Amino acid sequence: MMDWTDLCRRNLAPSRSTCCRCTIEAGAVPGHASLSVWAFGDESPALHRTSIAPRAKAGHSHCQTPSPTTTLEPDMLLQIIQNTPRWVFALFFALLWLGLRQTLSRQMPLQRALLPALALTALSLYGVMSAWPTNTLVLLCWLKATITVAWWVRRQPLPAGTSYVPGLRRFTVPGSWAPLAAMLGLFVTKYSVGVALALHLDWTQGTAFAVGCALAYGAFSGLLLGRAWRLCSLAWQSERGTSHWALNGNVA
Repeated sequence: MMDWTDLCRRNLAPSRSTCCRCTIEAGAVPGHASLSVWAFGDESPALHRTSIAPRAKAGHSHCQTPSPTTTLEPDMLLQIIQNTPRWVFALFFALLWLGLRQTLSRQMPLQRALLPALALTALSLYGVMSAWPTNTLVLLCWLKATITVAWWVRRQPLPAGTSYVPGLRRFTVPGSWAPLAAMLGLFVTKYSVGVALALHLDWTQGTAFAVGCALAYGAFSGLLLGRAWRLCSLAWQSERGTSHWALNGNVA
């Protein structure tokens, strides 16, 4: 399955049929495995990516003094959005719908309280592992952020109106905007990391960027897991209290 970063890199790359004035293929500069210069003609989307390049060939006067920075043209964001796969938008609206439902008071079984948190935590972990599969530090930062935030949320009091009926095994949960914020936060983080790494492949080697992304992924995951953890604790305490009451009643 192609990752978000690969999709962005593929969709942002110029087509071979366009009038590409200069392309320095991978390996042209020692030490830069995927270094490239993208310069489009007027008829192509205005995305310019330049890197330090070797001497320009004759007739390529526009490459004489390349800039080592990425120039953001006004229509670059529009190009990124236009080339985003449709399933990404479907995922966004699904998360938006799911998050908006969390803003309303509702009754639900334990499974419905756990599954969204576990699924989005898996998506968060996948985002980290797909971008930095061999970086142990990044994984540890994600794990620490997830556990720390989940533990902090777990220790917060439950919102007023939260209850659990042991006989029906159903929760009554008041509405909250926190799940929506965490879901959209995960989505924006995943999308932004994919676009950033597509434009700056060398950022995968940068510790600061990788750790920052891991902490963001972990914080949003911890928020969702912590809320689910609180509900599990409430259910366990309620079930335990009911069993203790029933045992004492039978003894009496």
